[in-house]
Amino acid sequence: MKVARDFTTLKECVSVWGLRENRRELPRYRVDIQGNYSVEQKGLPLIRGTCRIVDVNKEGFAVMIVNVQFHEGTTLHFQFFPGLNRIDVAGKAVYIDWEDDGYRVGIESITKKIDIMKQLLD
Repeated sequence: MKVARDFTTLKECVSVWGLRENRRELPRYRVDIQGNYSVEQKGLPLIRGTCRIVDVNKEGFAVMIVNVQFHEGTTLHFQFFPGLNRIDVAGKAVYIDWEDDGYRVGIESITKKIDIMKQLLD
């Protein structure tokens, strides 16, 4: 499967392979897109950093972050800058796994009414 290095390519992949409703059939699109994130936790200083989206599906996406200073269940705010535009996405960390070059963090929609893929591609 092709690696999407920008949102235009990701849109093309989604249009070809589609988005399925059955959780077991959800395709994961491989992505390599840089962005920024921030975390606000009550009583703690604002955390900011850079990240890289590594895969996306209808329910969420995974990002690589070098140094994680938050826990599962934390809400993160992301900013991506395709061209002259800015895309803002919010999601909740559902897993944090150590890998060789940092932490892989799974992000899902804050509520079922907010589709992560729609936030990224609209």
